[in-house]
Amino acid sequence: MKTGSIMDSLSAIEGQGMEALEEALVKPLKKVVVIDDAYASADPVDIDGEAVSRFRDTLLDVPKRLTQVKREFHRPELDPSVPQHLDELLQDTATVARLWALREKQAWSWLVETVFRKYAEDVEEKLGALEGLEGFLNEQKWRVNRVSKFDPAMLDVTGYQVIFLDFYLKDERDPERSLARAAQLAQLIIDARHKGTLKQYPLVVLMSSRPGAAEQQGAFKERTGLRADFFCFVEKNQIPQQLMPKLRRMLEGYHGKQSWAHMLDEFWLGAIRAAMTLRQNLSKIEPSEIALLHEAELAVEEARLPDYLSWLVSESLASGLLEDAGVRALGAQLPDLIGHSAFPGTVPPGSRLAEMHVRSVMRLDITDDLPETKSSPVQLGDLFARLNGDGTPKEFLLVVDQSCDLARPHSSQKTVVLCLRCVPQEISDVALAFYRTAYGSVDLVSMTFGEGQKYYLASWDPVNPTTPELAELSQRRGGIKRLARLKPVAALARQEDLTQRVGRIGQPVAPPSVTAYRAKLVLIGKDGFQKEFDATKEPWASVIIVQGRHMPKPDPVDGGATSKKKPPTTTTLSLTSDFGEWLSGKLDRAHLADAQASSQANLLKQHLAAGTVQRVSFESGDQIKASLGRAWRKASLKKPPTAIHCVFDKTIPKDLTDAMIVLLLTPYEQQL
Repeated sequence: MKTGSIMDSLSAIEGQGMEALEEALVKPLKKVVVIDDAYASADPVDIDGEAVSRFRDTLLDVPKRLTQVKREFHRPELDPSVPQHLDELLQDTATVARLWALREKQAWSWLVETVFRKYAEDVEEKLGALEGLEGFLNEQKWRVNRVSKFDPAMLDVTGYQVIFLDFYLKDERDPERSLARAAQLAQLIIDARHKGTLKQYPLVVLMSSRPGAAEQQGAFKERTGLRADFFCFVEKNQIPQQLMPKLRRMLEGYHGKQSWAHMLDEFWLGAIRAAMTLRQNLSKIEPSEIALLHEAELAVEEARLPDYLSWLVSESLASGLLEDAGVRALGAQLPDLIGHSAFPGTVPPGSRLAEMHVRSVMRLDITDDLPETKSSPVQLGDLFARLNGDGTPKEFLLVVDQSCDLARPHSSQKTVVLCLRCVPQEISDVALAFYRTAYGSVDLVSMTFGEGQKYYLASWDPVNPTTPELAELSQRRGGIKRLARLKPVAALARQEDLTQRVGRIGQPVAPPSVTAYRAKLVLIGKDGFQKEFDATKEPWASVIIVQGRHMPKPDPVDGGATSKKKPPTTTTLSLTSDFGEWLSGKLDRAHLADAQASSQANLLKQHLAAGTVQRVSFESGDQIKASLGRAWRKASLKKPPTAIHCVFDKTIPKDLTDAMIVLLLTPYEQQL
C-alpha cells in the first residue's frame, strides 16, 4: 500500500465537514487487525475433568469416533480406558489445537458437546460481545486479520492502519499484563519510527467487556505513547453506538495529525542523533584537559565543575539539535501545520507542555528537596517560596541581584538581596501563563505535594521589589524554601524587567495582545425569538482574541500564494477546540422552531465542522469606524457567508438590531 495514496485521499476530504467522513472510513484505511481472545484456540488447561470423562465415554460408546481419533493422530494403540493414553492426547497443546480446528467439520462436531462444551460456551459468549464490531467490519472494504494473541514478533505496526485490541486477553485477570502489552506496542512504534519504516501511526481502539477496564484506559494510552488523536476506548456492548463517532473523531484532520506527530518525533530523533555526536566528543576529552579548565577558569570563579559540565553538555546537545538537518527542515513545515489548528480552551496541569516549559526555564535540581544542592549559595535566578504552615506557598521571591556580589558577601559588603516578589496564584489552566500581555512578567512554577504536582502563576511586580536579608535566604529563616533556579536567560530577562522599570530609556517591543473570554452564544430569530447556548460556567476559555501582526497564509480554497509583505496589525477571533466541540454537540441536539435561527445554526455547524472558525478577522476599514464607541464588533465567516457579532458584555445592546448570531463575551478568569 502506498502511503501517498492514503494521505492524498485524506487531504481531499479534509475541510468538507462530517458528511465526507463516511467515505473516509472506507477509502483511507485498507488493513486492520483485531486482537481478541475470542479467536483463541483451546489449550489443555481449557479441558477439565468432566470434559475428559465425556471424551472417554464417547470413544468407548462410539467405536467410529475412536477410529477417527486413532487415524487422525496416528495413535493405533489408543485405549480410552487407560488414563495415561488420554492424558498424553489431551495434554499436548498441538493436539488440542488440532481437535479445536476439527470441531468445525461435520464429522467432528461431536467434539463440541464432549471435550469442548464449556470452552465453546465461553468462546460463543466472547464472539457475541464482538457482534457489533464484526457487523461494522463486514460493511467496510478493509482487509481484516483476526488473531488471538499479542505477539510483538508478528505484529507489524507499519502494515495496519487500525489495531482493535482487547484489554484482557486469554487467562488474564489483572491489568498488569495488559499495561505491559501497551509498553510493548510503544516499543514497536518507536523502533519502526527510528528505522524510518513507520509512514503513519496506527489508530488503536482499545476495547473490553469486563468491568474495570475503562478505568485503565488512561494508563494504557500513557504507556503506548500514543496521542489522543490516535487512541480511543470503547466498551464492547457500546460498539454499535460509539465506534463510528470515535473513528470519525480520529479521522478528522488525519493528514495533519499524522504530519504533526511525525514532526514532533523528528525532534526526538534529532536529539538521538545529537546525542551520538555528543558521545563521540565526550570520548575524546582527556581528564587532564578538564583539570586544566577547572584550574584556569572555574576555581577562581568558585564555579562547581559538575554544574559547568552539565551546562557544557546541555548547550552542546542544544546546538547539535539545532544543526540537525531533519530538525532544520521542520522550520518550513511548522507554520503550515499549526496555521489552522484550534486553540485549546484550557491546558490542564498534567500537560507535558507545562512540564517541558518549566524545565526549559528552570533548574529543578537546585532545590532544598535535594541534599546535594541545598547548600548551594544564593545566586541570580534563585526562586524561593515563603511557606504557610501546610506547606503551600504564601509568597514567591525571585533573586535578581548579581551572583558575583552574592558569592562574596564579605568583600562586596552585601547584606541584603534584591528580589522580585509576588503572591502565588494556583492555577488549573496553565494556559494562563501564556497570556503575557494580560499578566506582565510571569513564570510558571511547579511544586510537588506528595505524589501530585501543582502549578502556580508567578506574576512578578517589577515596580515594588523587596530586599530581604541575605542571611534570611541563606539560612532559610521564616519558612523560606528554595524551589528552583531560573536558567541564565530567564533570570536575566526578569532582571531586565526590573531595570527597564527603574532606568529604562525606551519601551520594550510588546508581544501580540492575547485575551481569552468565556462565551454565551445567542441565536436570534424572528419576532423576538432567541436561543441561548451558555458556556460561561464551563472550566475552559471559549474564545481567543489576538490583536497584533498575524502571519499571512494561503487561501486553501482560492489557492492564493502566501504574501511576502510584512503583515499588518489586525484583530482575529478564534473559537477554542473545547467550545467548538461543546457547541457542535449542543447545536446537533437543538430543535429550533424559528426558521431564521435554524438556518443560522446550520451555517454555524458547517463552519465548526470545516474548522473555519479560527483566526477570523474583525471588520476593518470604514466598517470599523462605524463601530467605534460601541460595545460590539462584527466578524464575518466566508463560504458560506455568516456574520458573528461579538458583544463584550453580558447583555445584547439595544443598538444591535440586525444580528442573527451573537457572542456575549466576558473575561476568562479561573473560577476558584
